[in-house]
Amino acid sequence: MKIYRFYFTDIDKPIAIESMTKYNARIKLQEIILNLESKGYFLENLCRESVEEMLEGVTEKTINGQKLIWQNNQWTKK
Repeated sequence: MKIYRFYFTDIDKPIAIESMTKYNARIKLQEIILNLESKGYFLENLCRESVEEMLEGVTEKTINGQKLIWQNNQWTKK
């Protein structure tokens, strides 16, 4: 699993998508971008993207105040 971050012109916060492939990440981006146009996200303003490999026991994220860590190919409570 990888984290694909898509950066847009004049917007500080990128869109981050977890996906196995770049192709699937771009499909997901196209699905969600329509709901984000009111916040200034437009595909024609996509200027950069990056890819991060999730590391077992190292990669962390927080969802709704819950801290999670990447272990055994899934997110688990920390």
